[in-house]
Amino acid sequence: MITIGEFALSSGVSVKALRFYDERGLLTPAEVDPDSGYRRYRAAQMRTATTIRILRTAGLSVEDVKTALEEPDRLADLLQGHAAELAGRRDLEDRAMKHAAEAAEGQLEQLAAALAEAGVTITGSFWAGLEPAGSSPAVIDQRLALPVEGEVPSSFSVPGLRIETGVLPRREEAYVELTMADDWPDLLEGAPGGPLPPDQLITLTEMLEERGIERAEIRQRATELDGEGHPEDADQDALYSMEAAVTVAVLD
Repeated sequence: MITIGEFALSSGVSVKALRFYDERGLLTPAEVDPDSGYRRYRAAQMRTATTIRILRTAGLSVEDVKTALEEPDRLADLLQGHAAELAGRRDLEDRAMKHAAEAAEGQLEQLAAALAEAGVTITGSFWAGLEPAGSSPAVIDQRLALPVEGEVPSSFSVPGLRIETGVLPRREEAYVELTMADDWPDLLEGAPGGPLPPDQLITLTEMLEERGIERAEIRQRATELDGEGHPEDADQDALYSMEAAVTVAVLD
């Protein structure tokens, strides 16, 4: 018989997970000491533990894994159903992302056209402001802004958009500049959590924490570059320079 600690080391399933699987009926210990509650396993149960790891890594729910263990002939159908669910979810996410990007681009075009009609000159490229919304760290407010010359008429409005105008105050900013390409390698491609954040953004976040700045708007501006660092029209080999800035102090 194998103790739960030895079984965990050998199988790659943590002690916590083994206890959870026991509670859910996926992998019941061969023996439980009635006095101490210590769990012990048989060597043959290593195969079951391995199967559980594979199916859980594939994304199957605990209930589906339990079904697969109890009714092996249903495994193919369970995997096929899970694959179809993943494909549908990915398609929905892709369509949502495309819609969001098109909506933002359309709103900027709409705003730029309305400013031109009102005789207001746009003096630079747009920037996006990102900041936490309310008390939830998982929800972000996005602000799309265009720099203009002079004042915007008080009557200025664009149907469907909430317009804010004003002059940014003199301020001290912390910022980082990143240069990247469309084919930049992602060393964690396919891993949970997405790609690694750029080291420059990590450094900026560390600085904000040191200064006690927890909730701040991050302004982002991207510029397309050619091989020598000059703006040019889009092409597959173009590099992108992104500036991320945070206001750390408003000056008098």
